[in-house]
Amino acid sequence: MNVCTPVIFMAFTDILITEKNRNIAPVTSNPFKMLRKQLLLWCLLLIAHLKIVAQNTFDSTGNIGMGTTAPIEKLVVKGNVLVSNNGAIQFSAAGNATGMPMLGVSGNNQYIAIGGQGLLAGTNNLQDLGISGWKFRNLWLGGFANISKSLLVNTADYNGIIVDNANLKRYGFIKYPDRAAGLWRVSGQEFEIGRVDVTDLKNQPTLYNIDLNVNGNGNVGIGTVATSQKLSVNGAVLCKAMDISFTEAEWADYVFSPGYKLPALSAVQTYIVQHKHLEGIPSAKEVQEKGVNVAQTQAVLLQKIEELTLYIIAQQKQLQLQQLQADSEYSTLEAQVTSLEQKLHAGSHK
Repeated sequence: MNVCTPVIFMAFTDILITEKNRNIAPVTSNPFKMLRKQLLLWCLLLIAHLKIVAQNTFDSTGNIGMGTTAPIEKLVVKGNVLVSNNGAIQFSAAGNATGMPMLGVSGNNQYIAIGGQGLLAGTNNLQDLGISGWKFRNLWLGGFANISKSLLVNTADYNGIIVDNANLKRYGFIKYPDRAAGLWRVSGQEFEIGRVDVTDLKNQPTLYNIDLNVNGNGNVGIGTVATSQKLSVNGAVLCKAMDISFTEAEWADYVFSPGYKLPALSAVQTYIVQHKHLEGIPSAKEVQEKGVNVAQTQAVLLQKIEELTLYIIAQQKQLQLQQLQADSEYSTLEAQVTSLEQKLHAGSHK
């Protein structure tokens, strides 16, 4: 027997009673009109009954079919299902009929709960459960999210992965309009990349190593948070090449200018005796306390090399002059010796 048969019979009885009560004239005044109405109602209800019977059924296994006569599960609905008035649909495991559902969809609180953990759509944002996956315009995860494969964020602009807390310390990967995606943080906040000594993220680490720090001014520290310069490195740096930019005035070519006054070597010697280092070069104590400005040191060293070159050139000129003088004196002495030999030779023959 179809479940709709008693329902149709009750509905037919209600219609007859209602029709009789609404008929102001006595029933016997026009029995044919009343009979015609009853026959019309019978026909309409019979058609509706046949249509319902053709689409809905209880099969021999107890499965219920709505919109289909071949239900393969306890309940099969071929068509849409509307749950109104802030209703909810919940699925629970056996023996857990009153506990937290394994899957629940609530229209009242606007959430989807899976295994007791909720996926809550943000205020005034609609969620889209597409056939290709779970897609939310705004998705709030109250716990850990484990993604076994790639996470693709593919929208127009202002998209990315952002970590935030109550005081707006935001970090993440984000793409701005007309700019490539990159590492991003809120202006004025520190950003760190480090390591912890735990194997489970839920545990509290006892040791946290900071490998990279970006302070509020944009200074970068590697192995240190004392980032007073644009880049501070606590450790050795290995590279195959390094280019340092200089302005024309900062480079030491001015040493070769005609108006450059080359310090006397005696003054250089006096400075070395007093200070134990060259003028313009930081002392060992200064280097230990402040480090070395590579660009400035390169320029000063070039200055000293160029000055040394000028000293060598001057000494070479002096040596050449002395050589010429020595050659001239040698020629004079040689001529004098020759003259004496000739005189001695002439005197011996007298």
